[in-house]
Amino acid sequence: MGKRFSVQQTAKTRNKNTNPKVKNNQKKYSSRLDHSSKNWNKTKLLLSESEEKLKLALQSAYEGIWEWNAETNLVHFDQLGKIMLGYETDDTDYDLDYWIKQIHPGERKKVLKEFEGYLRGEKNQYLIEFRMMTKEGKYIWLASSGKIIRYQTDGSPLLVVGIHRNITDQKEMEEQISQINQLLEIKVKERTKELELVNQELESFAYSVSHDLRAPLRAIQGYTNIIKADFKESLPDQVNEYLTYIQNNVTNTQKLIGDLLAFSRISRKELIKMNINMHKLFMEACKEVAGRYQDRQIDLIFDELPEVLGDRAMLKQVVLNLIDNAFKFSAKQELITLRIGSIIEDRVINYFVQDNGVGFDMKYNDKLFVVFQRLHSQKEFEGTGIGLAIVERIIHKHSGRVWAESIAGKGSTFYFSLPI
Repeated sequence: MGKRFSVQQTAKTRNKNTNPKVKNNQKKYSSRLDHSSKNWNKTKLLLSESEEKLKLALQSAYEGIWEWNAETNLVHFDQLGKIMLGYETDDTDYDLDYWIKQIHPGERKKVLKEFEGYLRGEKNQYLIEFRMMTKEGKYIWLASSGKIIRYQTDGSPLLVVGIHRNITDQKEMEEQISQINQLLEIKVKERTKELELVNQELESFAYSVSHDLRAPLRAIQGYTNIIKADFKESLPDQVNEYLTYIQNNVTNTQKLIGDLLAFSRISRKELIKMNINMHKLFMEACKEVAGRYQDRQIDLIFDELPEVLGDRAMLKQVVLNLIDNAFKFSAKQELITLRIGSIIEDRVINYFVQDNGVGFDMKYNDKLFVVFQRLHSQKEFEGTGIGLAIVERIIHKHSGRVWAESIAGKGSTFYFSLPI
């Protein structure tokens, strides 16, 4: 008779006759599974720790996380994101249309344009600031950014994840600063206008007074000339000295009035700019001034003098005043030596006039370009005390600056800068 086999018997037989190699393989597989399980648990722990660290970082920066699922059209906020917008942490997720309605009407179109442009690949990133209404009906400013992290099979975005940060305090501070700046600008404009009006009034007054003084001065000069001419033989010597003294003072006053009128006209005169050959301009001024010092030895040294854009008539006055100044304060030297040159730096040309005159103490430097301020007496060196003030005003009108360097007894160097 043949033997009978049952499922149970087969199972028992199989258990009794298990191959040792199979047992060993089972142990190996079991060991590997245990090892994989331990690694997985370790990975889960690390992921959990990383997630907690990220949450802490976002919380410390007060940034909430949001994500939009294109398939469901739902927007999910994390705990902090919901709290930021005034919602309960267990509130259900709303769809994208709901959140679009919460955006401030004045910024809604701009936000949609940025977001849709990013989804279509027209923009490299989604990053924008806007106002959104909280659950309580109050608008807050948000700085929002996002990134596509998953795509659908057709290549269109599936999941967008981003963060938003409450920047309301920052925006309010910016608005306050903007208002303060606007107020300051208004105040500055008002103050500037007031100063311009005051300056115009002062200049008009100076012009009127100077102009009105000319007539009586001409009369005084005329009468003294008549007296000296008609009574020349009969006048005592002392009277003649008095009349000469009067005439000299009238001449000085007339010159002073002329300088004041020139000074007041500078502000009102419009600049007529053109390219100016500065070498030629300085040569003309030196020739004009040197004619008054024909009894002196003169050495003029010219360095390179580049052309510049400016008002020729005004700059001629600047050059004349500086050259006259250099000759006047060097007149006591056996050899009057002037060096005229320029230094180019930072899109500016610095022209200079250097002399070997008496110089001055640099502690009085701040008085040089002030009207009527003199560092030497009228007896030592004649002048009205306005020449350098005219120089400064003209150079300032050309958006430049003027300054001087000197050592008492060793000469001076006067500079003026003009933009290239």
